Amino acid sequence: MIKPELKLKKIISGGQTGADMGGLRGGWELRLKTGGCAPDRFMTERGPNLILRDIYGLHDYGVSHNKRTYMNVIDSNATVIFADKLDSVGTKLTIALCKKFNKLYLLNPTPQELYVWVRDNNIEILNVAGNRESVSKGIDERVKNIIIDAFKTV
Repeated sequence: MIKPELKLKKIISGGQTGADMGGLRGGWELRLKTGGCAPDRFMTERGPNLILRDIYGLHDYGVSHNKRTYMNVIDSNATVIFADKLDSVGTKLTIALCKKFNKLYLLNPTPQELYVWVRDNNIEILNVAGNRESVSKGIDERVKNIIIDAFKTV
């Protein structure tokens, strides 16, 4: 369960390994709705991942990785980005899309910073993005723990 003062209802992501999966896993553990737009055939760097559809509720609209990023930025109130490598293609694209569409974004927050930002901005749908697991080893687990630490009731 999440802290009652939050309006957060759903966590979405593109379903890639790493930060995306950490966000979904954290949201799932908090019993939030999860979802988002996945690339064609639920493709990740490890191959197709149908758990994205069957467990986390992502949709495959037959789109590319770039179009998936675009749709998740548009479909959310704000995006939190977790990245050890800020100059990755995906991270740069996510930031550019947030700026283009005047969407809030936050880079590499602590749990307390994330909580305050989500609370103060009345965020209901949060897009979680960032580096792949192959780029930032351990980022999946780290993001999951930050999400849980930020929003879970004590």
